[in-house]
Amino acid sequence: MRCTRKILHQRKKQEQEKQKIRINKAGGGNHPKLSEESQIALMLVYLRHNLSFQILGLLFQVSESTGHKFFSY
Repeated sequence: MRCTRKILHQRKKQEQEKQKIRINKAGGGNHPKLSEESQIALMLVYLRHNLSFQILGLLFQVSESTGHKFFSY
């Protein structure tokens, strides 16, 4: 299941890259603040304990908006 999720994620990113009009080189820009495993952990903690994104941000050392962005994705 873990491999399937990564494959689907890579396919989605490839489709998005095909549709982009590039101004900067590929690989430029901001990189994710959390690893994929940490993003999944953040989502599961939110779903299980229904904590606010402000508290999740403190737990995972990211901002409130970054925590919300990962959960929404």
